[in-house]
Amino acid sequence: MMAPHKIHLVLLFAFINAGNVLSHSVKIHPKRVTGIVGGEVQINCEVEFGPNYEMSWDFNNAFVYIMARGVESYPRGTSKYSVQTTGMNFTLTLRDLNLDDGGGYMCTSFTSEATVVLVVLETPSITLNPPALIEGQTTKVTCEARFGGPSKDLILPDHLPNLTMYSSQNEMVTAKPTYDVKKPYSLNMVGLIAYLFDRKCKAYCHIEFLKPKIQF
Repeated sequence: MMAPHKIHLVLLFAFINAGNVLSHSVKIHPKRVTGIVGGEVQINCEVEFGPNYEMSWDFNNAFVYIMARGVESYPRGTSKYSVQTTGMNFTLTLRDLNLDDGGGYMCTSFTSEATVVLVVLETPSITLNPPALIEGQTTKVTCEARFGGPSKDLILPDHLPNLTMYSSQNEMVTAKPTYDVKKPYSLNMVGLIAYLFDRKCKAYCHIEFLKPKIQF
């Protein structure tokens, strides 16, 4: 049987550790990030630790980085993920983005957690029907862009990609983009452009900060 004074020490140690766990907190910024296919993004997590600490980054319920008592590990390798530590700041860098990288990234320290939503954009495509502009005729123009992210109910409205389509002569009639519910998501816009005699015209398809896709 354990001596009474040892029981008291064990209970005291447990109480102190419980307080350390509860003192952990995480702050993540920015909470919404937009990247482009082939590019990279950085997400910062500030962690307030107790004496015994650990923290992790995970994506789709799988760890991409773990820090436990000063020891780092990358369960999914370092080709895409890296973490730079500065004091209590853990900055996650994602490289060579693809549409499947879009989603929620969670920073966790014991019972505290915070999530950032990443949306990854792809350069839009534009098609003409008929495939060439003919003087005196009207051509149907379709603009499409795909993007990766979490389930749509987790993407705030002002974080959804903004797709626009226009012509150099401002003669294109466009509608609001429609969304495909399958992953990766896609935006589609359809407009009509009139190619008049002696008036050259270009059609532009643009999403967020990506350079417009042009079709002559």
